[in-house]
Amino acid sequence: MYKRTGIGTLAVFTALAACTSNIENGQRFTAPTMVGQPLALSGFVDRPNTTVEIEILDSMQGFVGIGSTVSSETPLFVGGDPTPLYEWSISVVPVPTSTLLTRRWPFGGLGRLRAVEVLGSIRRVLYTFDELSCLNTNWTGSWSGTGVACQSHDNGTLTLIHAAILPGVLPSSSGDTWLNRRENSVSEASDYVTKLAGGAPPEALSDFKTRNGFGGADEITATYFNAADLGFGREMHCRQTSASAGSIACYVTNYGGFTGGILAPEVDALHDAVRGVDEFATVAMEFDGTSGANNVKFYVFDDAGSQLEFAALDSEGAKPVPGICLSCHGGRYDPATDTVTGAHFLPFDVSSFGFTTEPAFAHLARAPQEEAFRQLNALVARTPLTAAGADLIDGWYGGAVDVAGTPFFEDYVPSGWSSEAYVYQNVVRPYCRGCHVSIGGLEFGEFANLLAAGGRISTHVCTTRQMPHAELTYTKFWTSSARAHLSGALGLTAGCGN
Repeated sequence: MYKRTGIGTLAVFTALAACTSNIENGQRFTAPTMVGQPLALSGFVDRPNTTVEIEILDSMQGFVGIGSTVSSETPLFVGGDPTPLYEWSISVVPVPTSTLLTRRWPFGGLGRLRAVEVLGSIRRVLYTFDELSCLNTNWTGSWSGTGVACQSHDNGTLTLIHAAILPGVLPSSSGDTWLNRRENSVSEASDYVTKLAGGAPPEALSDFKTRNGFGGADEITATYFNAADLGFGREMHCRQTSASAGSIACYVTNYGGFTGGILAPEVDALHDAVRGVDEFATVAMEFDGTSGANNVKFYVFDDAGSQLEFAALDSEGAKPVPGICLSCHGGRYDPATDTVTGAHFLPFDVSSFGFTTEPAFAHLARAPQEEAFRQLNALVARTPLTAAGADLIDGWYGGAVDVAGTPFFEDYVPSGWSSEAYVYQNVVRPYCRGCHVSIGGLEFGEFANLLAAGGRISTHVCTTRQMPHAELTYTKFWTSSARAHLSGALGLTAGCGN
């Protein structure tokens, strides 16, 4: 629909009257440095010979001009809309000298630009687009209506990413960093495991299975790759252990893992998972519907089935239970009683998993396992969940998770996110929801929750860089466009790389 030139598409609308159409909000640039790098921008306004100025946010001076152009005299008609558009284009250098680098677009950081239409004394900031494909898929019959339907959440600031990642951007390797926000001591881990066993020797995995009745026809299994946060091949087993109390138990055997601090590729982890070979650990959970304190319990077993006091879920190696589990499952460990309260089972987000493509294991591809995942989510729904967790399962299955054959709707957006669906789908869903859905008070069940926590988010994501809190998720976040969209949604004018 729109002519796209240059190195991307900056698309911008204001007062239904203008757009910039060659760089998407959140676009990533991989040049060694942004110093001296030209940026080609183009777009449209609804008047000929109209001045359009390009500005960049300078940390010392605010928005400053870096170039201007005028729109064409030649009208352009698109999609049958009788209202003409007039194209403009320009090449600018956002960071002309190294002295301006840290002020405008730092190495590995964000550059914040905007296009301004100048109409005499009136200056109108043009809106940006997050996805240019929206212009075609949501064509309304008029370019102004389409602009409204597709405009970004960013209030006119085009946030661009220098995609280089400095070692300093990643958490320090001088101590435990990942999944440690609810860390407990080594001695507390020993006390916790002892408490689980009721003073007896810690049980083996085989004992856990027997005690929870695994091996029967009512056992639900699924095999997949946890692509969102751990990067392991997984063979999941769950069953309801008490229908009247809603008690359930699950154990999942992991494949792939780390060798010398390097995570095994997905294809290798799935190769082992579908064959059930070379597992490296099994983790397990129980929900006891008859118990208050410690109603969710966590277990870790080695590849020989012996119970451990530690779990290794990232390149930093083993960390004590149950704290490493609570970082994502929520809840608190009380060292005075050696119990956990407030923890949750996590919903199974089928869309975040990877699956085998080997013909010999076609029964373990996604489609043949959809019903198993519905059954798994039905079990989880019977346990205590946060409001956001319960809503998520209801949304995925249209309130019919207990109905056999109900399909999984992976693009569900909670009603509280309807005005910011793009941010939800491209920031919260892939990088926050997996764990925060179980963190009471920080569930982000609606956009207002994100805004209310904006200060904390800015600090933990953009300044101290403690979030996302799982190593794989963190790396994916920082090599994606998400921080640009997060910055725009929260109205940040600094941070997240600079």
